[in-house]
Amino acid sequence: MRRFLPLIILCALLSGAAPGFSDIFVVFSSGRSSVDLLGNGNWTDAEVDMELQVQSVIRTGADGAVEFDMDGDLISIGPNRYTAVGELQGKVERKKKVGFLKGLKKYTKQMASSSDRYTETALAGVRGAAHGEDELEWFDENDFETDFEDSFTKGMNHFNEGEYTAAIEDFESIIDEFGENALQGEVAYYLGLSLFNVMRFYESARYLTISLGDESTEYYDVALMHLSVSRYFLRDYSEAIDGFMVFTDASGESDLKPYALLMLGKCYREKGDVGEAERYFTEVKIEYGGTEFSDTASLELQSLGRN
Repeated sequence: MRRFLPLIILCALLSGAAPGFSDIFVVFSSGRSSVDLLGNGNWTDAEVDMELQVQSVIRTGADGAVEFDMDGDLISIGPNRYTAVGELQGKVERKKKVGFLKGLKKYTKQMASSSDRYTETALAGVRGAAHGEDELEWFDENDFETDFEDSFTKGMNHFNEGEYTAAIEDFESIIDEFGENALQGEVAYYLGLSLFNVMRFYESARYLTISLGDESTEYYDVALMHLSVSRYFLRDYSEAIDGFMVFTDASGESDLKPYALLMLGKCYREKGDVGEAERYFTEVKIEYGGTEFSDTASLELQSLGRN
């Protein structure tokens, strides 16, 4: 028995090296993307369904991107990155602790359900900006509209299928082809959401900020909510609080309001202001009694040592 003891200990250590993460596999790969599966310097091309380990390292070139599933959570690696899978665990664990945010996805799906209508408004933004620039006067408008609609629809199809890294490439290609004018419409919004859904929060915040340029748009509230959550994950708590406050002041009795109130509580707790955190959690517990939001608020209050 003693001669097997070192092997038993080694197996136990390996099995416990990544608690909570048993399935990590590639779901999308494009461009120059490679993986060092064991972290020993042996590189191979990244392929869909490739199973990764905690010690695996991902490397992408200027045109590369890899998306993988980590026990149900999607995470993406953009161009020119060199990242160990194990380094991303903390980001995934932090997101899991804000589990109630999963409910936000139903609102983004509702917004995306009328993709034809959004293609029209996205195109209007590009066309409106393009007409004001001399260097774009040469284009054939019919070809321009067809090309834009095809590109935008392709991105929306990937977005609706949950293929977010593919959607990111589609929307970025629109910007490459049609210029920054493309960001006048819904392109910035859906690009920001796609980046958010694969936890590329810094990039997400940039495009969601651009999408907030017109407060009259139907997606303004959803964009503001996701921008504020992105800032929370980036640990920019003061900016996140500002965003959630604007949302709660302007949204009335929006279905998204309890999310914002809960996030305000979490932001203040992270800043060390337990009193303000308690105030927001208590508000949710009372105002939304009998709902999952109230249950979540109760757990948050318990974590603060309050009943």
